[in-house]
Amino acid sequence: MTVTVLLGSTVFLSAFLLFLIQPMAAKAMLPTFGGTSAVWVTSLVFFQTALLIGYAYADRVNEWLDARNRARLHMAVLLASIVFIPLQILDPAYGQSLTVSPISGVLLLLGTALGLPYLLLSSTGPLLQAVHHVRFPTRNVYRLYAISNLASLVALVAYPFTIERLWPVETQLRIWSGGYLLFVLLCSATLWLYSRQMSASPMRARSRTLAPGNALHRTTIDQTKDQPTWLEMTRWLGLSALGSALLVATTSHMTQNIASIPLFWVLPLGVYLLSFVITFDSARWYSPRLAVVPVLFAPQLMILTAFVDADRLSLVSMLAINTLGLLVCCWFLHGELSRRKPTPRYLTRFYLILSAGGALGGALASIAAPWLLNGFYEYRALLVLFGLISVVSLWPYLTRNTLSKAILGLLILSAGGGAFMAAWSIHTDQSGQVASMRNFYAVTTVKERTESEGKVQRVLYNGNIRHGSHGSGT
Repeated sequence: MTVTVLLGSTVFLSAFLLFLIQPMAAKAMLPTFGGTSAVWVTSLVFFQTALLIGYAYADRVNEWLDARNRARLHMAVLLASIVFIPLQILDPAYGQSLTVSPISGVLLLLGTALGLPYLLLSSTGPLLQAVHHVRFPTRNVYRLYAISNLASLVALVAYPFTIERLWPVETQLRIWSGGYLLFVLLCSATLWLYSRQMSASPMRARSRTLAPGNALHRTTIDQTKDQPTWLEMTRWLGLSALGSALLVATTSHMTQNIASIPLFWVLPLGVYLLSFVITFDSARWYSPRLAVVPVLFAPQLMILTAFVDADRLSLVSMLAINTLGLLVCCWFLHGELSRRKPTPRYLTRFYLILSAGGALGGALASIAAPWLLNGFYEYRALLVLFGLISVVSLWPYLTRNTLSKAILGLLILSAGGGAFMAAWSIHTDQSGQVASMRNFYAVTTVKERTESEGKVQRVLYNGNIRHGSHGSGT
């Protein structure tokens, strides 16, 4: 019981610190890079990439080392990471040395000030889950993943409503650094206790040395038959990448086209994490049949908010549609991931591919899209892609009787309607456009229109938000 409580506490604290530092670090960088959502979106790329490296580290350590050496290595790296404490994100020397582009500057600052501690926090969840499965093979180890996402959600909610209001960012970073030292202590104690309770043999070797008649031996042999195929791993990658890209694109849409308020940087990420909590806690919280109705409407309504001018819908309506819509999309994508999760023997590989998809989707939406596109088109394109994925994923469940086939027809019409709206809205965006420029911060366009009296008016837009106009006679 002691080691289980210690394990749960360590997993919870690691995830809490992992996501608490994200809005905290973004706020600490505002004096250097400005108060724009692009700082937060670019930071997400770093956090997702560091998460990927942490999961890769956990997967290789779990695969190559026995329990004792695994514990020794991880404890040694934990101790080495203390040199980064207290965090130096606010150190003026970092800001003065950044003569590169804003994107490179954000990534460089986070990497040098936060790299190793963040990597170790990210690797703790899958590493301890793998250790826990070896010790207690019959328990539902994936529930720990739901617990870690719950801790992440608590951190994101706690930051804007309590922590940010109580202390200045300098104090926040010191408190976080103290929490990290506590994490190092708890994680080291957990690994030490587990290593004492398990034999010093790798997982594969351990499975081979079990007695042939042992129930655990039979379970292990069955699990080797469930090794994920390349097609299944590609599905994991694609579903996780689409969810991450939608997170980034929705965040940019809400903060650039609706309202530039820092709290909105955290809201989409909180919804994204909540979808993981719901779908990985228990299979009863998601089913393909349950997903049909919300998937019919959510992406189309989200496209609608990009279709109309910002002053045509109320702020509350725009925020509600995008927040709930993102929740539906991520709930569906992560629910499909949960349905396809492998046996616990391959959980570190599963998490590694999920994090790879997260990093890929985040990079495409926050770095590639601004570089390749002169308008904010990726948001609508991703929602169209989501409609296609939903049709393909739900197809096997909607062809069994007349009613289900009718629902499938509605789903196809809905996806097609969303694609038409997205294409029409992009055409509308470009109609009358005199100039358009996209950079790290936003999309700025100038449109020209002729009014009834022959006057030509030019209007300046930042995203969907109208900032002014100038008219002249013909």
